[in-house]
Amino acid sequence: MKGDAYSTTGYLKIETQNAESIEEYKEGILMKLQDRRESWKKKINEIVNKYTKQKMAELCGVSRQSVTKWCNGAIPQKREEFIRIGLAAGYNLEEMNDFLERYGRYPRLYPKSLDDSIIIFILEKDSIPSTYESYLNIVRQIKKELYETEVEESINTFETSDVLICILDSDTEEGLIKFIHEKLPVFRSQFSKLYKKIKAYIKINIENGNYNSLSELSVGWSSSLHNCLTEINKGCWYPKRDKLISLCINLNMDTDQIDEMLKTAYMEPLCAKNIFENAVIYAVENAKLEDAFSCDGDARLSRYVREVFIQLDIPEVEFFLNEIEG
Repeated sequence: MKGDAYSTTGYLKIETQNAESIEEYKEGILMKLQDRRESWKKKINEIVNKYTKQKMAELCGVSRQSVTKWCNGAIPQKREEFIRIGLAAGYNLEEMNDFLERYGRYPRLYPKSLDDSIIIFILEKDSIPSTYESYLNIVRQIKKELYETEVEESINTFETSDVLICILDSDTEEGLIKFIHEKLPVFRSQFSKLYKKIKAYIKINIENGNYNSLSELSVGWSSSLHNCLTEINKGCWYPKRDKLISLCINLNMDTDQIDEMLKTAYMEPLCAKNIFENAVIYAVENAKLEDAFSCDGDARLSRYVREVFIQLDIPEVEFFLNEIEG
């Protein structure tokens, strides 16, 4: 293979899947990903140096400790955190998308995602402060419209490019909310296939494990994942990437199945160049070899992934430990 093999995501994924021990994985794979951490460290310090760490923490809605970890090279592993940082940095839409793709290894903002559409709106409107607080204010108003208004469901024929144009043509928050209201079926229906697939996996785990209910199956799951299940049942869950990956692991999915779920949620597959997602690929693939994998509701997979993450001892996986059963 010409050039640096590790510049190719597919090749790196294969190497990750073939690592035979955690020592080989640490020395052969994780060490190859350290350059990304150094690149991130340089970038985040450029941004933070415009403020104090405390001010940056306030703008991002995180602790000062989190900002300190970022400045020391810990890469945020939630797409939402990169968006918060991009807002604090004062990025426009093009700069935000570049920031997400280059430093987070995450996809660009997607207009048919309710949350992303709000971010796009804020980034492109000089009259609205480009802050995370502005996003939260609009979310509260729009989600009230989305779930408390009766509408007739219809086939989603509204193209993504048309959604983007309408978002950018909205001059005020009221205009955006009016547009969302008019296109409620578009936003409500976008994840219906995802809900059906998740419910199918839940059913398989319940039946194979002889559980009596979802409540019995999900004993020990984090409160945030229980909230996700509640919203899925109501048809109002807007998936975050880390939550979806967490849910997939708790439902005993392999990497191909996780990729399929991400695709259904309009997201890119697991990225081998993302340190956290690379660790997910390694842990889940090795779980098969260690007989810690069975779609019967048992928590063997989540426990195995958790044990691997603890052994890796890298800051990129710390947030995830609370999402998988101990």
